[in-house]
Amino acid sequence: MGSPWRLTLKIATFAPKEIGDTIMATPMFKALRNLYPDAVIDIVTEIENHPVIEGIGLFDHIITFWEGIDLSGYDLALMPVFSCEPAVHSAAKKAKQFIGIEVLYSLKPHSLIKRLTAAHAHMLFEKHQVELNMELVRKLGYNGEIPEMYCPVLEEDIFSEYKDKIACCIYTPQNSFQAGKNRFWPLERWKALIDLLGEENVLLVGATTDTPNIKKLSEAVKCKIKITSTIREFVRLCKQLKVLITTDHGAMHIAATSGVPIVSLHGASSPVLLHPWVAKKGKSISIISSKLCSPCQRSYRLRFCERALTTQNCMEKITPKQVASAIDMMDKLEIGESRILIGYKLMTIEEFRHNWWIKLKHLINITVSREMLRIAKLVNPSF
Repeated sequence: MGSPWRLTLKIATFAPKEIGDTIMATPMFKALRNLYPDAVIDIVTEIENHPVIEGIGLFDHIITFWEGIDLSGYDLALMPVFSCEPAVHSAAKKAKQFIGIEVLYSLKPHSLIKRLTAAHAHMLFEKHQVELNMELVRKLGYNGEIPEMYCPVLEEDIFSEYKDKIACCIYTPQNSFQAGKNRFWPLERWKALIDLLGEENVLLVGATTDTPNIKKLSEAVKCKIKITSTIREFVRLCKQLKVLITTDHGAMHIAATSGVPIVSLHGASSPVLLHPWVAKKGKSISIISSKLCSPCQRSYRLRFCERALTTQNCMEKITPKQVASAIDMMDKLEIGESRILIGYKLMTIEEFRHNWWIKLKHLINITVSREMLRIAKLVNPSF
C-alpha cells in the first residue's frame, strides 16, 4: 500500500533589493510555480514590503531576510542571476539543493576566447538577464515559453492628460552605485535633448526620490512634471506615453512591463544583458556609448574607471541628436522588437552579439585592462 501522506516539496527563491533585478526574475518565479503547482514556494526578500512582489500571488510566504536565517529545511533554493548580497547566497546554499548561475556556467570554461574575455562570468554579449534566469528553471525541467514580466499596476485608467507625451525619466542617485557616471546622463544633456524635441512635447517623470534632479532640470526647461509615488502609478503613467527615454536603472525595467516604447541609454551596462525586456508588447532601442570600452560592466575594464585610473565619461558620449534620432526610428519597429543603436546604425541584438569589431574591441579592452591592473598591483600591493 502507498503511504497515506506525502512530503510537500519546499522551495525558496529570492527577491533582491534592486527593483529591476526583481522584475527581471518574475518570469522565472511564474515558471517555477507552473513547474511545481503543489509545492510550498516561499520568497525571501532583501527588503521589507518589497514593492514588486505586491499582488503577484505566487508564493506561500514572503520572508524578509535577516542575518542568521536558516534555509536548510528547504529542498531547493533558486537564486536569480547577478542578484542578492553574499550573505543571502550563503544562506541559500544551505538548502538541500541550490541552483544559481554558477551551476550553469563554469568559472573555468573550455573556450579560450571566453577565458580571455571573462564572458562566462559577466555574460556581456551572451543573453539577457531574463533569459539567464529562465535557464535556471529550465535546468529543473521547465520547457514552456518565457512568461511575461510582472509589475503591479493601478486598475484605474488615469493620466490621460499626458497622452502621447515624450517622457524623460530623470533620476536622483540614492547610493554610491547609482551615483556612478556609468549610469547617469548629465542634466545638461537632458536639457539639450528637450530643446531638440520641444518643451511642449516633453514630460519630466520620476519617483518621489528623484525630485531633486527633476527640479534642477525644470529650472532650465519649461516642461510639465509628473512625479509618481508608487510603482503602480508609474506603470499606469507609462501606458499613456508616446515614448519613454531613460537610463539603465530600475524605472526602465518597470516601464518595460507597460508596453511603452523605450529609448534606453547605456554606458557601462550591456544592451544585450540589460536592454528593456519588451517581450510580446512594447518595443525598444538601446543606445550604446561610442566610447571604445563600452560596455564594460562586470569586467576588468570597469574596475579601471572605478579605481580612477581612467576617466569614466562613457555616458557623456551619448548625444541628444542620437536620442532624437532613435525616437524617429521607433515607428519602424514592430511590437516586441528590441534594437541597439551604435552611432546612427540600428542593429538587431544578434547582429550586435556577433559583430566582429565589437568582439575584438571587447577582447582588447578586457585583456589589456587585466594586465595593467596586475602591473599596478605589483607596483602597489594595496591597490
